[in-house]
Amino acid sequence: MAIVAGVLLAGGLPAAADEPSTGSLTGSVSSPSGDVHRTGTVTAYEVNAAGESFDGGRTTEIGSDGRFSFPTLPAGEYKLWIRADARGVLDEYWGDASSEAEAATLTVPAGGAAPSPSIQLDSAGIVSGTVTHYDRTPYPGGRAFLTLLPGGYSSPGWPFSREAVADDEGRFSFDSLVEGSYRIRYAPPLDTSRRPEPSETDVVFRVGRSQIVSGVTARVWNATDVRGTVTDARGELAGDADVVLHYRDGQSLSTTTDIRGRYAFSYVHPGEATLAFRDDDESSWTWLGGGSSKASTRWLALVDDVVESSQQLRPRAFSGLQVGVSGDAYVGNTLFGGGHGGNYETTRAIQWLANGLPIAGATRDELLLTAAQRGARIAVRVTWSQPGYATVVKTSAATSPVVAGTLTAPRPTVRGTPAAGATIAAQPGNWTRGTQLSYQWYASGKKINGATKSTYKVASALVGKNITVTVTGKKAGYTTNSKGSKATAKVALSATPTISGSAKVGQKLTAKPGRWTSGTRLSYQWYANGRAISKATKSTFTVPSNLKGKKITVKVTGTKSGYATVSTTSRATAAVAARR
Repeated sequence: MAIVAGVLLAGGLPAAADEPSTGSLTGSVSSPSGDVHRTGTVTAYEVNAAGESFDGGRTTEIGSDGRFSFPTLPAGEYKLWIRADARGVLDEYWGDASSEAEAATLTVPAGGAAPSPSIQLDSAGIVSGTVTHYDRTPYPGGRAFLTLLPGGYSSPGWPFSREAVADDEGRFSFDSLVEGSYRIRYAPPLDTSRRPEPSETDVVFRVGRSQIVSGVTARVWNATDVRGTVTDARGELAGDADVVLHYRDGQSLSTTTDIRGRYAFSYVHPGEATLAFRDDDESSWTWLGGGSSKASTRWLALVDDVVESSQQLRPRAFSGLQVGVSGDAYVGNTLFGGGHGGNYETTRAIQWLANGLPIAGATRDELLLTAAQRGARIAVRVTWSQPGYATVVKTSAATSPVVAGTLTAPRPTVRGTPAAGATIAAQPGNWTRGTQLSYQWYASGKKINGATKSTYKVASALVGKNITVTVTGKKAGYTTNSKGSKATAKVALSATPTISGSAKVGQKLTAKPGRWTSGTRLSYQWYANGRAISKATKSTFTVPSNLKGKKITVKVTGTKSGYATVSTTSRATAAVAARR
């Protein structure tokens, strides 16, 4: 769809006092095939200068002729949301966009009609795939559940879930899909006598506008739970023991036991498998049946809902204890530290130290260095304790002294047109969080007295000079940093034009540009009710009869090498009267 930009009044000048504050908007909607689209609604959202909507919008129906109309709208900038209400057709924002942020903006002029948009909707997406058994053969009757993920579509209220059943060749499809991110979950047929695997076959993917996604395929199977109890050599429950389920084809799954020595592998796929166990002291493996190697293990056929298999382990040994710190020692950086070793009963307490003294509240695995630690050497102390074991305290090696941090300091930019009387603004960029920023403006390298705010109204005395701004950041514990912007074009002198002559059919109107920078090349464009008049680009304009009843304005644009280009627009004339 074409995007027609509105004409803005230069320098923020208000419209004439007698100019109407409302306008109108009409347009048409067609289907993806180009035929008239006869259903749905169009909502107009008024937006601010950043293109963000700030009201609930105004909605109108799409007529049987495919047209829609807003007879009265407040003058301003708008984005349009088209809801198709038709199978296989995609809702969208004007500008062929699926989100408000990407949508095109349309101007409704005061007292006039906006350009009439012709909107052709897009086809919705299609997803197809195959459901197979675990051995990759087709699974007739296998089910696929399609869900639109949260945030996957710009229109509220659209999240949904749909089901498709595979045909005799295991194939399925979903149509009429909006753009967004989807998840497909697969399951065996409803008439199976065993539990289906519920989640490991989930597939997440994205469907673009009108996109056909094929080959979304996954295996499904009936699930088996393998579970049991692990005890140590003394017959006591072995908590936090390693358990590995090995398939004959080389696949494996791992878990650990709970405090009661229980383990469980839930929803595993069919096949022949065995188990290996190891206590948390990294001792040798014990295979199912008590053997020391896989060659002597007992194999399980995973063909039932639940397979119970318990095992007693060989004697266990305790793991070694280690402590350390990682990371660079400067303000603003995070150090990581702590201890390793022990088992499920072990309690591990952490305390960070600065020059050997505890840092209040620093008892987690990480430490954010602040200005308070500048110059100190940092270490971490870990205490391991467990009933029946001696308490062990280990302290890491200390870091080098903490040095000042370096502020993130991007180069600032200047926003706005450097013209006499205009206000320009410094855009500092993203500095380190918490940085205090100050500003200083310069004219051709010379400091401008008193110009120390983030914005600056350009003085007329600076015509012909280049403007820059320097941003300085300060934060405790960090090195002060300053960054200067690139120089703007030279400051230009401009004026708001006026129109002389009588606004009547056949009369000549003359643009009076006012005072501009010496040597500035001026160009002209005349407008009727805010729309540019073709070939009306001279300083004078004779009003033709077809403009009767419309208001005339003229825009003057000044250009000069090395200077800022400035455009200003006159106030509107009275409505053009007929020739007497």
